[in-house]
Amino acid sequence: MGLVRRLTDAIAERRGDTNKPTETGDDGMVNVNGRAAIVAYYYDVSPRQARHIAAVLRDRMDRANDVTVREIAAGIREETGLSPEVAGRIAHNERASIVNTSIVAAYEERSGVEGKLFHLPGDIDEDSHPVRVDVDERIREHGGAVSLSELRDLFREAAEKYEDEGGTPERVDHWLAHERPRYTITRYR
Repeated sequence: MGLVRRLTDAIAERRGDTNKPTETGDDGMVNVNGRAAIVAYYYDVSPRQARHIAAVLRDRMDRANDVTVREIAAGIREETGLSPEVAGRIAHNERASIVNTSIVAAYEERSGVEGKLFHLPGDIDEDSHPVRVDVDERIREHGGAVSLSELRDLFREAAEKYEDEGGTPERVDHWLAHERPRYTITRYR
């Protein structure tokens, strides 16, 4: 199976339109095979480490909605022996990607996204990434909310603009527009 197909399957992991079952045989948040392919592609880890990382993500995230990045990173370090910095980066990025992908998939499954508007609640502060600041400003220019496709386009444009500062345009389809994001996609009213 090609890389594009594996990545597409991982993105679709919660939509029910993938033929790959999760490792637990249920509809958990994390498709281990798909997420392992993503992790192996985007991080300097072995395929075996990527699989362990995906299993940790599945185990931690399917167990609790309020699992912290620190808990996930500790599991990754324990299973793979990666440094705290690398484990923390992977935990932060992949947790955010999984959460936002699952949120969007849930909106799509429940009521569709056609005609719905979305935003990124929360304050912008000195620790906010330039991608987030840019997207937030552009959402405000559109009246405070945009369609999901517009949000994806805004993320992609800002991620490309700030790629040298950690923007990740190649991960926008995974709802990860930059390293260590602190945003959650939310339907507007």
